[in-house]
Amino acid sequence: AIVPMRNSFLIGAMSTAIALILGVIAAIIIFKTKKRWIRIFELSLLIPWIIPASMMGLGLIIGYDAPSVLTFGNALVGTWWILPIGYAVISIPTIVRLTRASLFNVNKSLEESAASLGSGPLRTFFKVVFPILVPTIVAAGAQAFNSKLVEYTMTSLLYAPKYTPLGIAFKNGSENIDKNSYAN
Repeated sequence: AIVPMRNSFLIGAMSTAIALILGVIAAIIIFKTKKRWIRIFELSLLIPWIIPASMMGLGLIIGYDAPSVLTFGNALVGTWWILPIGYAVISIPTIVRLTRASLFNVNKSLEESAASLGSGPLRTFFKVVFPILVPTIVAAGAQAFNSKLVEYTMTSLLYAPKYTPLGIAFKNGSENIDKNSYAN
C-alpha cells in the first residue's frame, strides 16, 4: 500500500508542478496580451474540459507511442512520464482560469506605482503582482494535486504496472475482496 501511495504522490507532484508552471505563464500571457489570436490560444487551453479523460488518455497513447523529437527520441507509452503529462494536461484549464481570474483583482495602480518608482516589469511582477497571486496558485495547485491522487479513468489507460498509482491499487484491492465473506 505504501508503494502505490508514493507513486501517486510523486506523479501528482510532478504533474502539478508542470501544470502550475505552464498554466500560470499561459494565464499571464492571456491576461497581458490584447491580440485577437490570444482568444484562440485561451480556448485551446480549455479543450481538456470538453474532452473526456478516457479520450485524452487515448490521444496521449496515440501521440506518444513512437519515438519523436518532442520526446527526445523516446516513446513514452509504458513509462513513468506519460501519466504526469496526462495529469498536467487535464489540470491546466483549471489553473489557467483561476490564475487569470485572480489577475483581474490586481490593482493596476500598484503596478503603475512600482513602475514610477523605477521598478522594471519583471521586478514589478515578482515583488507586487506575484505575492497577490500566491494564494490562488497554491489553491489551484492543491486542487490539481488532490484530484489526481485517486484519478482512475485516465490512469487506467496510461499507467505502467511498474509504477502502479493509488487509484489503480484501490480498484485492484476492491476486486480481490471475497464478497461472500461479508454476507455471513
